[in-house]
Amino acid sequence: MFEIYWGEQHIISCQNNHKEEVSIFCDDNGIDYEISEIGNYHLFPVLKGVTVALSPLGESSERPDNIVKHLSEKLLSFGALVLYVDTKKKSNALLKIMKVQIILSFKEKKNKDKTGIKLFYSLKEKEKSQKVLATVIKKMLSWGPKAECEVAGYFDMLKNPQYYRWYWSEIPTVLVEINRCGEIELRKLEKAIIEGMLEIYGDIPYDEQESKVNALKVYIVENNKKREEIEQERLKAEALKVIEQERLEQEKLEQEKLEQERLEKEAAKAAEEEKVLEKKQKAKRKEISANVKNKSVNAKKHRNTKKAVLFPPDDAPFFRFVAGEQLINSGNSIFTVNDSICTTAIRSEFNRREGTIE
Repeated sequence: MFEIYWGEQHIISCQNNHKEEVSIFCDDNGIDYEISEIGNYHLFPVLKGVTVALSPLGESSERPDNIVKHLSEKLLSFGALVLYVDTKKKSNALLKIMKVQIILSFKEKKNKDKTGIKLFYSLKEKEKSQKVLATVIKKMLSWGPKAECEVAGYFDMLKNPQYYRWYWSEIPTVLVEINRCGEIELRKLEKAIIEGMLEIYGDIPYDEQESKVNALKVYIVENNKKREEIEQERLKAEALKVIEQERLEQEKLEQEKLEQERLEKEAAKAAEEEKVLEKKQKAKRKEISANVKNKSVNAKKHRNTKKAVLFPPDDAPFFRFVAGEQLINSGNSIFTVNDSICTTAIRSEFNRREGTIE
């Protein structure tokens, strides 16, 4: 996400992938803007073209360093060019070539008997320096009468010869000496300096800028709405697609289930038919076995019957006998019977009886 500001007024928040379209709209509609280090847009930067030099003095100290950091972030957001300089090493001539409008230096003195914040300034650029001082003090006093902030007089300057370099700076300079001061007072000081800079160097937003800023806001809101609608349609289409896929999968499962049931029914039917067939075959085999058995019994009876006919008792008359359906007469015709078995049997019987049939 990145934010869009107009001065200190927050306009709207946007997604990071919308930066290109915001820049194109601003370029096409004559909206001047600056992009901060963290990616926020600052429309019609009121301090554009203003160069500020920030410098913590003395050994590295947490509070002056933090003040410089906070001020830098704020000034950059309003479009100012911020330089971090060591005023002990940089000459005023070089800073002048760099077109620095104001030097703001900060030093901490741990002296509880001193005033909370004391402001020193350049005597050579007294008017411009005092203008900044007056604006800062006015802002601080407007927030309450307890602001412990004062401007150093000539006597204070004489007692602090270490600031001689700042007294005779050719560039408007303000040196902030922090003595007995809490964190709340420091935050008020930072805010006062920013508002003072805006009042002195900044351009107040006007109607034309406001209309363009509002047009940008409407453009972003409408585009966001269109993107949301497109996204909703996409999500809806994806949801319908998922539902359709689930429906098709369900249909496939149902079809597979029906097919499985059909195969199971066919298998069960085939198994039942196989059982019926097996029963029939078993009954047929049983029937055949019974028939064979009956035929065997009948054949045996038949053989016994033929034997009885073929060989009558010894005391019975032996004029003729029947072998199968062939009539066998007495005499030599007995030996013309084709059935070799019967012939042999008859011959044996004849021989046994040792007689001749007449």
